[in-house]
Amino acid sequence: MRLKEYRVKNHLTTEKLGQMIGVTPSAITNWETGIRCPNLETLCNLARVLGCTPNDLLGFETPEESRTDIIARRMAEAREGSEA
Repeated sequence: MRLKEYRVKNHLTTEKLGQMIGVTPSAITNWETGIRCPNLETLCNLARVLGCTPNDLLGFETPEESRTDIIARRMAEAREGSEA
């Protein structure tokens, strides 16, 4: 999990991040050290506060090429929908 990386990047202490999402600083530390994992709802809250996605926090990489393909497909779909 890349929580600490995103927390530090956002200039947040474990105390401040914990306050922002309603958990203790020790919970943040446990997640950062891999002792425990946040539940799905908390993971989504962390991502929202830290300006990233849950996948970013979990370290799941999406190849840039895939993102480009997805964007191109959605743009094509939007164009087709506006022409109908």
